[in-house]
Amino acid sequence: MWKIFISTLSIVMYCWLTVQALPSRQRSRPKSSRGRNRNVTTSQDDTSWSQCGQHNLLIGTTVHFTSMNFPKPYPRNHRCQYEFNCDAVMIFQCSEFKIQRTRGCNKEFVSVYDASGRLAKTCGARRSPEATTDEGFLGVRFATNKDKIRRSGFNCSVSCELASPGRYDMQPDSDSLLSSTPPNERCHCGEGNFFTRIVGGRDTEQYEYPWQVGLVKSDQIPFCGGSLVSSHFVLTAAHCVYNIPKEEYSLVFGEHDWKNASDSIHRDVDQIFIHPDYDHNSQDYDITLIRVSVAIDIYTFVTSPVCLPTNTADYTGQIAVATGWGATAEFGPQVSTTLQEVEVQIIEDSQCSLAYSGRVTERMQCAGVPGGGKDSCQGDSGGPLVVKDNGLYVITGITSWGLGCAREGKPGVYTKVQSLLPWIIGSMGNEKGCSIVNGYQSSNSIQIPKVDDITTISETNTFEPHTSALIQETPPITTLPSLPCKCGPLIQPSMLMAHSLQHHPWTLSLYSLGKQKKLFCSGTIISTRNILTAASCVQNRSLSSFHIRANEETFGESLPRAINRKAVEVVINNDLALLTLATSISLTRYPTLKPACLPQESQEFLGSPNIHSGYDFGRVSATSGIWMENDNPNRLTFSTKTEAFCGEDLGGPIVTRQGDHNYLAGIAIDSNCGNNQESAKVSAYYDWIMSHHSGRLCSM
Repeated sequence: MWKIFISTLSIVMYCWLTVQALPSRQRSRPKSSRGRNRNVTTSQDDTSWSQCGQHNLLIGTTVHFTSMNFPKPYPRNHRCQYEFNCDAVMIFQCSEFKIQRTRGCNKEFVSVYDASGRLAKTCGARRSPEATTDEGFLGVRFATNKDKIRRSGFNCSVSCELASPGRYDMQPDSDSLLSSTPPNERCHCGEGNFFTRIVGGRDTEQYEYPWQVGLVKSDQIPFCGGSLVSSHFVLTAAHCVYNIPKEEYSLVFGEHDWKNASDSIHRDVDQIFIHPDYDHNSQDYDITLIRVSVAIDIYTFVTSPVCLPTNTADYTGQIAVATGWGATAEFGPQVSTTLQEVEVQIIEDSQCSLAYSGRVTERMQCAGVPGGGKDSCQGDSGGPLVVKDNGLYVITGITSWGLGCAREGKPGVYTKVQSLLPWIIGSMGNEKGCSIVNGYQSSNSIQIPKVDDITTISETNTFEPHTSALIQETPPITTLPSLPCKCGPLIQPSMLMAHSLQHHPWTLSLYSLGKQKKLFCSGTIISTRNILTAASCVQNRSLSSFHIRANEETFGESLPRAINRKAVEVVINNDLALLTLATSISLTRYPTLKPACLPQESQEFLGSPNIHSGYDFGRVSATSGIWMENDNPNRLTFSTKTEAFCGEDLGGPIVTRQGDHNYLAGIAIDSNCGNNQESAKVSAYYDWIMSHHSGRLCSM
């Protein structure tokens, strides 16, 4: 009997292990499991925050708000949330700010965030938070604890403004430095990911300064720092790379702890631009631009550029932040494994020159503290010295040299970036990605010619007068500019069937609200404010009963990049539903969030291969098929060799490649899980969509 029992148990264990060994997408499943009753859930819950104010701002307006009881002490054990919506750029700032200060702001804090993640978190009274976003949504959270220690709180404001041309506006693929036309879409420069607050310094938060770059050799330990200023260029000190072949080092981005650098991005050096007047003995003109071999994505939480200053900027007396992985003591062997930050004050040129007996030139500036104890040190060379200007970080210095580290009366010496701005911009040439608008101003308008493949650029022969770029007086902008993005970006043919958001960036999910967030349908993003889905997905649902999530590989994984939106309007026409979002979604910031192109009424796709994507089983997945004719002129038949869409795939996009774009040919409307399924023919609804959409479209 024992033999029979053991034999039976062995068979059961073998079958169980065999099933577990199957790939997750190949495991057998009953057809009923793909029905409408199967729900993917997540347990996210923000109900612990009290709603203290919701505001929809018009362009040109400002909302002021204060902590409870201000200017009297705020209440204990208080958790308050404020929400702001605006179809342009929102600027958050405070005129008064006094909150209990603790290490890490873990007791009481103000946290500012947008749809992509946290922008700022701070406490204390030394510095008030500032933040800028163009995501269409901005939230502020204020938390207090049960301590007896209480302060007066805050008096803050949120303004809604158009992204008009300015010092920190950047324009894709611009040929001229100065332009009489506004930029299409503002690139994100100078936006730190956290607000906190090297010798006398402290560890930074991960990705706090996303422009920080490390120069590394084979040991992967940063020997110098640098600053990302565009998708191809890194700014650093000339002495860091002087007489070192470019093959002997590389650049690392997104680095925080070089001992645990699993998420960092590496690039080889393509070209080195050392200033032609660099003096290795005096360290005058200590500046270099490095061009990387492969462009860096500058629209992510991990990597984004720092802003360049204007040539007339003067930050004397202001508090600046230096960052790097250098030594933490002058004579100690200890080198920090994590990125450090230190606050220093920019010193007047006369005092700087006096401290170093006239060695300081017009291309240099000093920063430190009167009593010493805070400084950048060995290994920090080439790294950024940044200041906050209008809520954005601007690079004013490059760590260059000094006498010792953090000595009293001997501040650190930095290359003054604004004094060498013409050379910087000339060296970058026709940079693909972002170029500065109004970054450099002079009495003559100038155009930057394309820079040839050379290692040094001379200031005297880079610029030529160009009157066509002369800034003229232009009327104020009254409408939002069009987007410079492209719809329906092509995917490598071999990767079309990959189950990844990167390969189906127009796919998003719809989920019901409650303690258990339940995924019930998929959808397609077509503009900054609109999505398309199946009418049956939303026909019997109230607007307050569901939300939309985008830029998320697996439903409910709560990554900082995940975007959550509510719908404020649903318009239904036969099989299709057009949803209008409460706040805009950025279509230029993430490679995993792009719209599919809308086909015009005359476009036909019969016989063409296509790809359907959706959130089946709670994760982005794809199925290939062929378009076949349907008796209904407003529909197409999606024919596939395997089971097609049903369950959470319903409402998802079916795209077809024509020419250089992926077009939204159909929307999944059938849930019978068969091989030939009904799909809404999007081209038949083109005029209706164009007359009802309210967002900004990407160009073809």
